[in-house]
Amino acid sequence: MNKINLFAKYGSDLNKEVKGVPFYIDKDADCYILVGRWCSRNIEHNKAQAELSKTLVGVPELEAEQARKRVFVEHLIKGWNNVYDKDGNELPFTVENAVTLLVDELPDLSDDLFAFSLNRENFGLDSVEKAVKNS
Repeated sequence: MNKINLFAKYGSDLNKEVKGVPFYIDKDADCYILVGRWCSRNIEHNKAQAELSKTLVGVPELEAEQARKRVFVEHLIKGWNNVYDKDGNELPFTVENAVTLLVDELPDLSDDLFAFSLNRENFGLDSVEKAVKNS
């Protein structure tokens, strides 16, 4: 009978979940966006989504979706590296720049970041991953 390491399968790192891990757009250019995990342990994000839900009753779906994306970006996008605007100028990370870029200008990228934030494997325990690989 095989032993199953539950920590390798289900373990996650709270520090990674809260501070974010890189979603690489281009590794050669070292271009990435730091993404926190959408999960119950990310308390501030959960509170913000709950508060937002109270205000969305009767709001048109497209407007509600934009508001949910805005909260996602405000709380789970933690930074970026080597990101440029459409004119080729380096874009410093601020919450306002992130909302403009990811909600208003590049919603498809926002959708990819959202999917990434839901994937538990992106926020795994490094020590367990290393131990499993070496066994």
